[in-house]
This record gives sequence, C-alpha cells and structure tokens, in this order.
Amino acid sequence: MLKLYPSEKQLESWKKDRKVHNIFYDELIFSDPTEEFYEILLKNKNPGILENIGPEYPFSLELEQRDATILDEAIEKTKTQQKEYTLQLESMEKNIAILKNEIATLENKFL
Repeated sequence: MLKLYPSEKQLESWKKDRKVHNIFYDELIFSDPTEEFYEILLKNKNPGILENIGPEYPFSLELEQRDATILDEAIEKTKTQQKEYTLQLESMEKNIAILKNEIATLENKFL
C-alpha cells in the first residue's frame, strides 16, 4: 500500500478537505506454475494494466514505458560519464607519473 501525503513545506497550505491519495497495488508472483496454468498466462499477454494513464487508474503501460525510457537514458548517461571519467583518470595518472619523474630528476640534480 502506498499513501502519499503532502510534504512538510506543503503541509501548512494543505486544505483539510483536499484529497490524500491512497493507492493499493497488488502483485502476484508465480515462481513455478503448472504447465496448464503457464499456458493460460502466456495466452493473456495484457496483464490488465490500461494502455494510457487515466484519472482513476494511475498505473498504465504508457507510464511503464515512460519510466523504462527514463531508466534507459539514465543508464546510457551513466555509461558515458564513466567513460569520460576513466579517460580523465588515465590522463591524470600519466600527469602524475610525469611529475614524479620531474621531481625525482630535480632531487637527483640537487643531491
């Protein structure tokens, strides 16, 4: 069960007669269905979720697809950032090695 209440900032301006959303989402997981039941599950491709968002039905395939797209974009952005940071790290490690060599050369020169 998911109950959505106003945040602390909104609480002061929240009208007492204003709705608080109370959503119950139930999910059944069948870890090892029988062959007959498995066939029935495969025949019904639509799990009963509406295709589009409705005012009385907050869950939909459209919303699920939108969330999946957002997650895919976030994964791609994270992979790109990881590659950039890896290149930056390699560059910094090379600079550190060069600076260590310069320090060693200067120390040997003055000793």
